[in-house]
Amino acid sequence: VDTNILIEVNGDYWHANPLIYPKKDKQLTDRQKFKIEREKEKIEIATQNGYKILYIWETNINNNDFSSIEEVKNGIQT
Repeated sequence: VDTNILIEVNGDYWHANPLIYPKKDKQLTDRQKFKIEREKEKIEIATQNGYKILYIWETNINNNDFSSIEEVKNGIQT
């Protein structure tokens, strides 16, 4: 509650996971480009209000990789 961390789960395709779809990829759809721009706005608003956004990607879920959550939990407990 008192951590100022926002957690967002993103699908690899619709949100154009940068590990799979490089930002300069000319194959991005208009929807993916829109989502990338929208994400920039969210990051700016969150940062201006003292929040950090933690992203969990579809790939992480599919691979049972929740290390980013563990890092946050460990940081909160210390």
